[in-house]
Amino acid sequence: MKKIIGLLLLILIISCSENNENTDLCNPNPCTLPHKTVCSVENDKSICSCEEGFIPSGAVCIEAEKCAENSCGIDEICNDSTGKIVCECKENYTKINNICLFDCSDILNSQVNSTNDGCECIEDYVKDELGNCIFDVNQLCTPNPCKSTENCSVEGNNYVCSCKDGYVKDGENCVFDCSDIENSHVNSTNNGCDCDTNFHLNNGICIQNVNPCEPNLCTETNKTNCVATGNEIGQYRCDCIDGYEFDADENCVEVTAYKLRLIAGNISSGNNQSYDEGSGIRIFKALKGDVIMIQEFNYGDNTSAELRSFVTNTFGADFSYSRGDGQIPNGIISRYPITQNGYWTDPNVSNRDLDWAIVDIPGSVDLFVVSVHLLTSPSSDQVTAAQVVAKKVSEHRAANPGKYYYVVGGDFNGTSSVSSNGFGKYAGQDIFYVADPDPVCEEGNKNTNAGRSSQYDFVLLDHNLKIFQIPVVYSNPNNETEKKTYTNGLVFDTRVYTSTDITKFFSPARLEDSDASNMQHMAIVKDVLIGQ
Repeated sequence: MKKIIGLLLLILIISCSENNENTDLCNPNPCTLPHKTVCSVENDKSICSCEEGFIPSGAVCIEAEKCAENSCGIDEICNDSTGKIVCECKENYTKINNICLFDCSDILNSQVNSTNDGCECIEDYVKDELGNCIFDVNQLCTPNPCKSTENCSVEGNNYVCSCKDGYVKDGENCVFDCSDIENSHVNSTNNGCDCDTNFHLNNGICIQNVNPCEPNLCTETNKTNCVATGNEIGQYRCDCIDGYEFDADENCVEVTAYKLRLIAGNISSGNNQSYDEGSGIRIFKALKGDVIMIQEFNYGDNTSAELRSFVTNTFGADFSYSRGDGQIPNGIISRYPITQNGYWTDPNVSNRDLDWAIVDIPGSVDLFVVSVHLLTSPSSDQVTAAQVVAKKVSEHRAANPGKYYYVVGGDFNGTSSVSSNGFGKYAGQDIFYVADPDPVCEEGNKNTNAGRSSQYDFVLLDHNLKIFQIPVVYSNPNNETEKKTYTNGLVFDTRVYTSTDITKFFSPARLEDSDASNMQHMAIVKDVLIGQ
């Protein structure tokens, strides 16, 4: 019996041993894939896992990623805890468009600075003591929103405009302060003071003008032409009367030849195409013409008294004038008597005519003068009007052979009419001389519009008068040896001279006269010596 029990125990032990071997699912190791050899049992099932340093990727194991020095950007932290490299923003940084930028979202009106390590205020804002970005009120004056004569300052959250030193408030504007100079007013450029009419500046004071030629103290024979050289007593000189000149002994002797200065001038200014503003008046005075072909001949209300006053004050009481019709009429003003005048119709324009006058100059041959203001465009209209003049001159010359010199001048609004098709010829006959050279200014520029970029204005002589043309010369009345000479005539622009030259040679013109508001063009000057 004992043997039987022992045998049963042995069988039981063997059986248990076999059962234990069958429940060790990892023995032998079923995990044989590369790097996936770690076996474990869960829920009576063997689980294959990756070896240390490897991570699962689908059914296989791949080597885990490790953070290196350059794995992430300068403002990022590298995290490889999952076996994959993940770049995360550092503290206080946030990712925008896949870039870690310093987080400025808590500060209104701010932006990341250039080094990406802090916040700065956007343009026109500054930091206050708490680090907030607030509007910089000092930017209210940059750029200066005030007028050129005003300073800008900040009061509270607003800017305030106040007059600069030397300026005072006049309504809405700041004007140069002339209150300390009696009989003065602010000049046209608002940067100084000019004396009132009939006053002149002397040592910073405006004193009343005195005509040193009244009474006329020039009493020598043929030397009674008194010329004022200033506005005070004693500032005059005695010149020879017309038709006489100085000899070596300063006596006035009769001459057989005389100079005739011809000027064309569309030099109105201001808002009304008139000479009220004064710049054109001063230029005409400075140029000292004998016969003037004037355009836009408007002054005041254009009454006879006002026009006579304009001529007397600008040229002299002995000057005569004729004036055409229209909104902007042409005219002729002459030192010598105008014996006849009239007009021809410009077929292209209705607010002015082609005006002419006969001037009784010294000698047996008189001067036939035409003053024109041609249409701006088309240029073919300028040629058409020029041919009207050329035809009329041709007819007049044929009816009066040898009795007249002819001159046409004014604003041609271009060069098309200065040709054989325009003023140069009619029916094959030479009328006016239209070839170069042309008058130029001090700097050699022949253009005559206000911007000095186009040639609009001319004085054209007929061929008989052209042979008498001489250089235009202006002398310093206080020193006759100082001269300005222009070989082929002058385009007069005050802006190209120094103030000293203006005072010496072209008084009473001012540097700013040719730059006056709405100044039309530059004047043209030609001289002829008749009877030489």
